[in-house]
Amino acid sequence: MAKASTALKMQASSVRIQTKRPYLSTALFNMNMKETHDIPAPMGIDRYWRIYYNPALLKDWTVEEMATCWYHEVLHLIRSHCDRAETKGADPLAWNMAADCEINDDLMDEGMKIHGSWDNYCHPEKFNMPTGKLGEYYYAELMKKEPDKEPPPEGGGGQGPQSEVDEDGNITAEERTEGSGAHGGSAPWEEGSPTKEKEDAGQTPGVTPERGELLKRKVAEDIMQHSKSRGDVPGHLKRTADELVNPKVNWRKELQSTVRHAIAQKRGMQDFSRSKVSRRQAVYGKVLMPAMVSPECNPAIVVDTSGSMGGINGPHLKQAVGEVKGILQSIGSLGAPVISVDSEVTSSKRVQSAQQVDLSGGGGTDMTMGIEACKKIKPRPDVCIVITDGYTPWPTEAPPFKVVACVLGECDSKYYKSPDFIKRINVPLDEL
Repeated sequence: MAKASTALKMQASSVRIQTKRPYLSTALFNMNMKETHDIPAPMGIDRYWRIYYNPALLKDWTVEEMATCWYHEVLHLIRSHCDRAETKGADPLAWNMAADCEINDDLMDEGMKIHGSWDNYCHPEKFNMPTGKLGEYYYAELMKKEPDKEPPPEGGGGQGPQSEVDEDGNITAEERTEGSGAHGGSAPWEEGSPTKEKEDAGQTPGVTPERGELLKRKVAEDIMQHSKSRGDVPGHLKRTADELVNPKVNWRKELQSTVRHAIAQKRGMQDFSRSKVSRRQAVYGKVLMPAMVSPECNPAIVVDTSGSMGGINGPHLKQAVGEVKGILQSIGSLGAPVISVDSEVTSSKRVQSAQQVDLSGGGGTDMTMGIEACKKIKPRPDVCIVITDGYTPWPTEAPPFKVVACVLGECDSKYYKSPDFIKRINVPLDEL
């Protein structure tokens, strides 16, 4: 009887939030319920749009309270918290808490009804952090509080009671994670990726990542349409929808961050060498002691000079090269080779300033040739920055260095999709 009652309340709570937020109906309709006693929290979400619930922990919850939890889990999905966690390589526990702070901050502003007190949930004020920030901000602040914390225990937290902090606002060991839909890391109570074979064998239906992206965009469009016709959409949902439909990426900041990260990784690789004498040499007399050295980072730039780029003297290409050179100068680079490529390598020259860049070409396009040319540079580059309009073949195998592609304009990714090992940064032409 209790099982049926909880399942019915779960269904009723989904309908309740759809009634209040009809623009979320597409998302809620595509979420599949899974009852389990293994999840150590009232509810949790995985990346495949399955919502898990523990009837034992929900027995005292009202339909309204459960509706708020549905709302919370939906926001994890449409805000892409899983993808954002994996992009950062974030600690699952800290990211889960940061994502919950981002969401619950908005739910508090809306006056949503919860089970118990907000003191039992993650929100910014509980950790002495400002409100109105993104999960990335809260994550950085939480990591400052616990830089050396142990890996989190597996389990689910959800919007339900999960966090404990000490009197100084530091995270304690009682924290629990919420599921891959919130933080990217899978939990033992999740059913894994959906397949027809698994569903035929009894697996709860799930949503593939590709379909998930389509669903998020449909929800965003519904939000924007409802906002135009009714005007009662919360501000945080309108911002989320706008980012999904009209993504605005600070490409200069993203490029700079990517290059800095690649170089930091390289410089973090240290080793002992006798080519550099230890500062403590005098202590050891005539014995030559090795010292710690950090290898230099060697970036390279590959520039698409094909006809589709608008000519070698086009303002877009020159501006893009100038941006990259500015980044290299800001990180203290002592120069970098610049390779001009159309259907073949047309020039290769090490430069120290944007004024020294000499571009040539104007034919077809094949960035494979440029990346192959980088392999022959001595010393071999640690990061290769490709500037192109994207209408080019790409290598099928990853080179022995990081590749960052700055793609100018809007390229039809269906036919010119870059491989996963290339970090792609789209550069709107109207921002150059």
